[in-house]
Amino acid sequence: MKTTPSFTIIIPHYNIPRLLRHCLASIPKRDDIQVIVVDDKSNELCRKQLRELEKDFPAVSFLYAEEHRGGGRARNLGMEQARGKFLLFADADDFFNDCIGGILEDYSTSEDDLIFFNANSVYLDDFRPARRSFQLNRIFARYPLDRKKGETCLRFLFGEPWCKLIRRDLVEKNHIRFEETPIHNDTRFSYMVGYYAGSIAVDDRVLYCVTERTGSVSKAKDTDIELIRTRIFAKKNRFLADHHIHAFDEILLWPFKDAVKQHDWKLMHQYFAVARQYGYSLADILFRYSERKLFHKNNTNWCHA
Repeated sequence: MKTTPSFTIIIPHYNIPRLLRHCLASIPKRDDIQVIVVDDKSNELCRKQLRELEKDFPAVSFLYAEEHRGGGRARNLGMEQARGKFLLFADADDFFNDCIGGILEDYSTSEDDLIFFNANSVYLDDFRPARRSFQLNRIFARYPLDRKKGETCLRFLFGEPWCKLIRRDLVEKNHIRFEETPIHNDTRFSYMVGYYAGSIAVDDRVLYCVTERTGSVSKAKDTDIELIRTRIFAKKNRFLADHHIHAFDEILLWPFKDAVKQHDWKLMHQYFAVARQYGYSLADILFRYSERKLFHKNNTNWCHA
């Protein structure tokens, strides 16, 4: 009879087996950890290398998707096999820091629904400091000064799935899943977890290292991608407003800002057409854009919450 693990770590993978090896090596070998790698239909060469990884990490479960459908679908497949009390997510090109062992020991019997941790970020080529963890670092730096605002930012504006221990029955009870979109597939998952979580804990230990590399999906920019971004964050901000949550995710403004820089008013019209579906008028977007510029100019706020 298999014992129920305390933690399930889910890692989506696509065509980067060398980096995945580093990620897996950073996870402690413990009986209370279930590790699931979900391969999003990598090419044949990479899948051959994954078979070698299976031999080197026999305790890790490797799932192989039949179609390439992105990280959101891969994480959902991993959750279907999860048995741990808590879920912990990682990307295959990132890794855990040495404090992970102590952290898992400390929270194995926690009754909290959601526990947040800090992160650092480095460039993969030479391990110089990078900025991908900047928003989270800023929230943690200011959290002791205003815990109420800090909690709102962590619940609703920290949109990545990593650096969170998430009680699995919270996800199952509320049917929370990742979206199957080419970008921001984790956005809705994160704010829905934040919305439904009861008790939370905030631990400033740096659990996770987020790496920076060229060619990642988040770097891609074209009109279709920006339209998806607009839809995802218009939908998110509508949810926050409708549920009387005092937060606004500025990522909604990014496509409009780029269109203004390019003087592309046709493109601007396309973005507005999407935003309007969620109740955002031209005046709303312009107001939020001017508000954002004022906040950043005066440095009077550290998150829109």
